[in-house]
This record gives sequence, C-alpha cells and structure tokens, in this order.
Amino acid sequence: MTIPQPTQRYKVEWDETRSEYCVRFPDIPEVRLTTFTENDIDDMIKVYNEPSIGEWTFRRPFPYGPADAQWAVDNFIPRYQEALEEIDKAAKTGAKPLVRGHFPFPILRYVPTGNDSGRLDGLGLRDGQMLGGVYVWPYASTDAEAAEMLARPPAEQTFEVAYDLAEVARRKGLGKRMLTAALEAWVESLGIGMAKATIETRNTASNALIRSCGFELVENIVTAWPEEKGGGERAGARFVWKNPHLQ
Repeated sequence: MTIPQPTQRYKVEWDETRSEYCVRFPDIPEVRLTTFTENDIDDMIKVYNEPSIGEWTFRRPFPYGPADAQWAVDNFIPRYQEALEEIDKAAKTGAKPLVRGHFPFPILRYVPTGNDSGRLDGLGLRDGQMLGGVYVWPYASTDAEAAEMLARPPAEQTFEVAYDLAEVARRKGLGKRMLTAALEAWVESLGIGMAKATIETRNTASNALIRSCGFELVENIVTAWPEEKGGGERAGARFVWKNPHLQ
C-alpha cells in the first residue's frame, strides 16, 4: 500500500540555534514541542500538581512528587532518545523514520525567538518553561502488547493520545495546536491508521478540544477510579481519530 504524503503544517524540524529537533508552531513561533529532559522535573511537578490537571489523570500519580518525576526520566528518556536517533539518521540519509512508538516531543515549551506572536506576552514565562504536554504511544496495556502493535503495518496500528495544558497557557489557542501538531508530525507522517483518546464526560473542555481535532465519539464507558485517588466510578467516553490520508 502506498501511503500519500500529507501536506504538513506541523512537522519535525531541526533548530540550528538550539541544536535540537522540535515541532514548531508556525503562527506562534515562541511555542514548540520538544523532547523531555531531566531539567524539566521541577516544571513537571508543578504542572502535574495543578488541581485542574491532576483531578483528571487516571494513570499518572496525583499528587505528583520527585520520585514520580524520576520514574518518568528513567523510563521515557531512553524511549525518546531511540526515536530521536532514528529521526536524525533518517534526516541524514533521506529515508523515512521507522516507527518507534512514543512521540519523542511531548513537552509544550516556551522558547522566545525575538519574532514572537505576542500571544503570551505579560505572562512572566521564562525561556524553556514547560507549558503542558501531549503524549502519543502505541495503544496497549503492556510492553509486549505495544511490541505486537508496532509489528503490524503502520496503517493497521492504533496509537493513544493524552494531553495537559498548564493554567497559565490556557485560552491562548495552544491546546488545539498542540494536539494537531502531534497528530500531523507523528501519527500522520508515519502513516499510522488510527488514534484513540479516553476522556471523562464531565471534562467538557477536553471533550470540546478532542472533537475540534477530528476525533469522533465511539463508545461511552464507566471507569473504576483508582482507590488512591478517591475510588468510585466515573463516566467517560472513547474517541477515535482516523488518518485522513488513509481513508
């Protein structure tokens, strides 16, 4: 099967000034998606502990502490590094990167350029500050299931997405751009067939965001919430996005 190459607004690029691969936002130059480093630990703890973020998290611990952040460093940086090495190799040879699972640019970061949009003026942000994140990975519960998913042809693979946006960065149009950027730069460009997201019914803002990015509701569900987070059951919904270049 020949996969059409989409005309991308968002794509993985090399920034010579910062010596890093990233996904830029064309109309908001001071914001980009970058990889995650140990220097992000303090920002992660701050963002993930915002009540308006933590209350919706199912997998990630809340409250989120230094040990949780260190676990993320130990478990995710090697995965991201593997993908970055493949991207670099492909850039130098002109080949298409092999799928390596996790989207290696999960951090929404403020990087002033001197040619900024002004959209974030007056917020007191520092250079390199984490404003949120978008996470894309093979739709699987275990590493073995993830390996099985990645063994399929890309068009038959399904990835899962999740996202966070710090309170300081809201109502700036960043949420939709962040999710769209991850879909275009990773899922679409690799020819992945489908992406899924699970969202609580009462999280109206996230429901509106996911729909605005082309996801469609496919199933209403009830989830048993972790006991350490209060337990009980919560109503939610599963949404599906299909790669428009494979339809």
